[in-house]
Amino acid sequence: MKITKLFTLLLLALVACKSGNENDVNALKAKRTELETQLAELNTKIKALDKAAGKSTVQQKVVFIHSQALAPKTFRHYLEIQGKVTTDNNLTISPRTAGQITRIYVHKGQEVKKGTLLASIDVGAMAKGKDELKTALDFATDMFEKQQKLWDQKIGTEMQYLQAKNNKESLERKIATLNEQLAFGGITAPVSGVIEEIYPREGENAAPGMPVFRLIGKGDFKVSADVSEAYASKIDEGNDAELFFPDINKSVETKVKVVGDEISPLNRTFNIELALPKTFSGVKANVITYVKIKDYEKKNVLVIPISTVQKSSDGTFVFVENGNKAERRIVKTGQTYKGETEVLEGLKPGDKIVTTGYLDLMEGQPVKY
Repeated sequence: MKITKLFTLLLLALVACKSGNENDVNALKAKRTELETQLAELNTKIKALDKAAGKSTVQQKVVFIHSQALAPKTFRHYLEIQGKVTTDNNLTISPRTAGQITRIYVHKGQEVKKGTLLASIDVGAMAKGKDELKTALDFATDMFEKQQKLWDQKIGTEMQYLQAKNNKESLERKIATLNEQLAFGGITAPVSGVIEEIYPREGENAAPGMPVFRLIGKGDFKVSADVSEAYASKIDEGNDAELFFPDINKSVETKVKVVGDEISPLNRTFNIELALPKTFSGVKANVITYVKIKDYEKKNVLVIPISTVQKSSDGTFVFVENGNKAERRIVKTGQTYKGETEVLEGLKPGDKIVTTGYLDLMEGQPVKY
């Protein structure tokens, strides 16, 4: 309305001055310029008022939210890696003497006890040799006994007596050695466990150092995993851990048993071992497992959903509900795990952090549940 009046006055002034002199025209032009300047200033003020009025309208808009009252609790962070089941008793069994395999007494997957006879090696040639040695020993024994009687009667020389004695004892040692070799004809289980592999078949030849069976010791399983060197200062023997086996859908709590001292130059990791309780059943060697190791714990700390944390040029912040209005709080956060983060500064117990609707909030905005 004021702008319209100004233009009307300007037009009237121009009409009234049409018959005036040149000085009056110049004065009117100057007046017009002055009025145009005032008009521009008024337009600027009107726009500012309109903007302020619009902002006020936004601020008065009520936003529906949900909030959560904060209370101290224990925050834990876990390192999650992949491992596999291993055992020190993954043994390859070879015969202790060469020969043909005459009989295999077990089958793949069979559980055996320590000392169980697994297979027999043909030692017939050695058995014949033993018979010949026994015959020679009988003769040597007779000769020795006769020579000893003569020696006791001071008949004969000492050399004859010692030679007969030496022949007898030498044959006895040979037979004892042969008995040991004959015992090698039976391949036995060195520990209790399960037969994992049988390599040859009956009738094939075997020799020392040649694998015949692979046996996995029963109840001696452990979990081995490689950890990034970035966690070298955080993982120690005795750390609490949890193992999950997806194949059998089972979990078990355990502890870190061994922490390796060497960083692999190939992948920059170090090896750890975790104990697997002997009472835990259903797992097999080389089964994949997921390992969770607790590498950080802090008690009596405030914890908030990581999704509620926002960032701006002045720092990290969250919204709290204070007297039915939104309050913007600058916070300092720490470790984060499973969607939760610990709060180091900026919040206190009892604060009601906004968990739903926080993206639509501004400082001081009314809120409602």
